Amino acid sequence: MKKILLVAFHFPPNPGIGSRRWAKFAKHLAQQGHEVFVLAAEVLPEHKNDTRWLADVQHERIHTFRLPTNYPAILRGQVKSFSDKLCYRFALAKVNRNQEGTPYDYSGCWQNALQEKARALIRSENIKHVIVTVAPFRSAFFMAQLKAEFPELKLLVDYRDPWTTGLAYGIPQLSPERKKYELEVEQYVHEKADLITSPHPDVLAELKKQFNGKNYVHLPHAFETPAAIATPTQRDDGKIKLVFGGTIDLLHIEPVIQHLIIAFKKLENEQPTLFQKIDFVFYTPRGKVFQLLSDSGLSCFRFAEPVSPEAFQHVCAQADFLTLLLPDHLRVLMITKTGEYLPFRKPVLAFMEDGFLKTFFESNRIGFSLNRSTGANRLLEILTAYEAQQLDFNHTFDLTAFHYEAVTQVLVQHLHAE
Repeated sequence: MKKILLVAFHFPPNPGIGSRRWAKFAKHLAQQGHEVFVLAAEVLPEHKNDTRWLADVQHERIHTFRLPTNYPAILRGQVKSFSDKLCYRFALAKVNRNQEGTPYDYSGCWQNALQEKARALIRSENIKHVIVTVAPFRSAFFMAQLKAEFPELKLLVDYRDPWTTGLAYGIPQLSPERKKYELEVEQYVHEKADLITSPHPDVLAELKKQFNGKNYVHLPHAFETPAAIATPTQRDDGKIKLVFGGTIDLLHIEPVIQHLIIAFKKLENEQPTLFQKIDFVFYTPRGKVFQLLSDSGLSCFRFAEPVSPEAFQHVCAQADFLTLLLPDHLRVLMITKTGEYLPFRKPVLAFMEDGFLKTFFESNRIGFSLNRSTGANRLLEILTAYEAQQLDFNHTFDLTAFHYEAVTQVLVQHLHAE
């Protein structure tokens, strides 16, 4: 049994992909007998009553400590009014004065609180293993600094997304001086870390080439077998149902949505009878994507209110196709939703440009990548084949390596090896 310190800036009930990934790992580490001490950001007011992922982290061997982030809330929210804009500019100027690198790293302002609590737990619990999930990234830097005080610490940094080569957190807009600082911080972390992990093989290869650190290991996104699979409900409505659930990455999403619209307009024009059978339902908050699809005039698109993860599992179990909408910067990533889709053994339609996921889906015959140049024609071919019950789909794809129990065991083996 190990005692593990997990630094997860996002952790339930605060949402986010990193929150879900490491909430699940914490759960399975605890179930396998390990004790997990979590340092996480204070709960955001808008999520105090959010219980969607809390059950995963309510375990006697999971101890969660909430820390103040000292990061201005206005920089993480929506700016609507003139007074909001003034407050935003004031807060941004203050963070820029006090923080080198990007001012949009939410974890940049909690150094004192984080290191103080980490020191106390490391000493009182005799902790030897620290895991930090990034992004945001500065938490990894702060924990790497502690290795000078605690040289016996083994530090694992899990890259959910790339950092200095990514498009989020204001990185592309940084001045040369601020970008240089972020690169130096990332280099320092790679020098101090004992293990770098990521669910994305392409990201790991890029990091290894860029920083030449000690050890890089693929730690894939995983899934738990949904209860909905045990009791699937059959449909008999004559429709071909496509579903999407959860949040949509809005950065550069417009070309993806336009591609989606063009593909279904082609289907409507060339196969109107087949088009009338399409029921494409989005279980996601209404916003930019809702407006774009509503303006298309296509009757196949519907928006439903977001539902709980458990309810969406039942939606997936009844669907004919599960869908992904991925901007170009996500095409090389093994996104979390891929792992969540796998246990349903339904074909995945990924509206995206070619990348790692295309290879993964099509080499295993479990999904289809629809790019902007040939996707409209492929969509027509896929739906025609599906209606004729001739779709080439691998119903026996081996999912063993993607179960949380198996992936957690891989994680523990690497902790033992450090």
